[in-house]
Amino acid sequence: MMPLALSRRPGQTRHDIPQFLFSPFLSLYRINSLRTLMRKDHCDCILIILGSLFGQLMRSLGLDSKFCDGAHQTASYLLFDIFESRESDILKSKVDMEVFEDVIICIKKNETHIYCNAVNYMLFLPYITSWPNLRIHCITEGEMNNVDSYEESKILAFKNITQNCKFIFLPYNDIHVNAGLFFSDSFLTTAEGNFNKMMIEDWPIVQSYAFDCKTQSSHEFFTLSREVVDISNDVGRLAKQMDPVYIEESLVRSLLAFTGTLEAVYRLMDSYTDSKTQSLKASPIEVGLISTVVVTLSTQPLLSIYQHATFAVKNSPRLLPPYLLYGKETSKFNILSADMKFKVTENVHSMEFDHAIIRGYAQPSGLVCERTLFFQQSHNTVELPLTTKPHFNRLTRIYTELLSVLWSVMDEWQKNTHVSLDKILLQVQSLLTHKLQCEQFKDLEIKSTYPWQNPTDPVTMVVLNGAVYDILDEDGTSLGSLVAADTWIISTLRVNQCELETDTTVSLTKS
Repeated sequence: MMPLALSRRPGQTRHDIPQFLFSPFLSLYRINSLRTLMRKDHCDCILIILGSLFGQLMRSLGLDSKFCDGAHQTASYLLFDIFESRESDILKSKVDMEVFEDVIICIKKNETHIYCNAVNYMLFLPYITSWPNLRIHCITEGEMNNVDSYEESKILAFKNITQNCKFIFLPYNDIHVNAGLFFSDSFLTTAEGNFNKMMIEDWPIVQSYAFDCKTQSSHEFFTLSREVVDISNDVGRLAKQMDPVYIEESLVRSLLAFTGTLEAVYRLMDSYTDSKTQSLKASPIEVGLISTVVVTLSTQPLLSIYQHATFAVKNSPRLLPPYLLYGKETSKFNILSADMKFKVTENVHSMEFDHAIIRGYAQPSGLVCERTLFFQQSHNTVELPLTTKPHFNRLTRIYTELLSVLWSVMDEWQKNTHVSLDKILLQVQSLLTHKLQCEQFKDLEIKSTYPWQNPTDPVTMVVLNGAVYDILDEDGTSLGSLVAADTWIISTLRVNQCELETDTTVSLTKS
């Protein structure tokens, strides 16, 4: 084994870390939140064994935990996405990622043990100094330059860390076992449902427990006298709690990407409108080809940000998938259907429509935005001169009323903090029904959805949806539906179980 470039290891003090990426108070809060899981089930420890998800693993050192993504999720929660936020420093050090991820964290009731090495010690130190009763087991530079000493020291540290721990919580999730499940169910559901404690006996560091280095003799299997329980879903719920760092990351990462996706769709819709204007002199085949290409390109950003989610909690509500529907295809059935085949209008060139509806849903973060788009020129299937759309004024008036009522919800709630949000929603729904009493439609609703099922948390995210379904023409023909939805962050301060104020709300999607 070649000597490691220890002189180039990244170092950082707590003051060098951007404030929005780390907080000592939140660091202590997060580790105590994990301890709450332990106390509830009277377990002895939470064991987090990291292994690299990138490249060839250093199996000779026992560094991997067989692609245990649950451990990485938990470590990212505890250490504020340290590997992602410090990626540039790690790359500059020219040390293998496997060396930086050679970490074991054991959280016990009254103390925390962390195994690390001389390379990643300075990387982790600013993030863990706020933990009380911290025990650090660090491999020295000399031991790292000798493979046998490195391995033996790590095995000894692992045995010391887990000593007297008979009931162990382990965040387990094998991304190889669950490959291909990202587009259907949560892969955490599959992992936890199929978990068996014998699975971790394949991990090199766990296998090492069955061999005594000093006596060169066999020892009992690690899981033989221990109960190991998977807590991936519990950790997932904690990781989605709205603390200041999570909110900042959601705004910086998810929201910017989500906004860019919707803007890309809007630009493609503008391109479609331009192509329709130019197609008055084109042949029907050319018109159909242009429409098909533009519609296909418009739906790709919406579907990709939804389908390529890499983390979803088991009991998170099954929010409706994204859609892009035109004209009469914007029916209540298509909107509320969970089947993706009803979420995209394919034969746009052969339809007549005045409007379209769009829903963007960023599945990992829970961000949702819905809007109704109106076309200045009515799309028709014959070559007619440009005329005023017959239903334009009516549809835009209904949509204006819908937006006015939907956007008034938070204003009303902040003025009447003693009234529940559900009651406010019922009131504004009745108001919208009254305003549209002269209109013909099949149904309307104003509702709220909590993406992470946490309405009672001090800080939570809520999606406010409004829809007028299946608006009818004078002859009873459906013109389609109008929709709008925005995602809000709600912060509530309570004192002695009494609500002191609930007037801090921030819209993530309202423009």
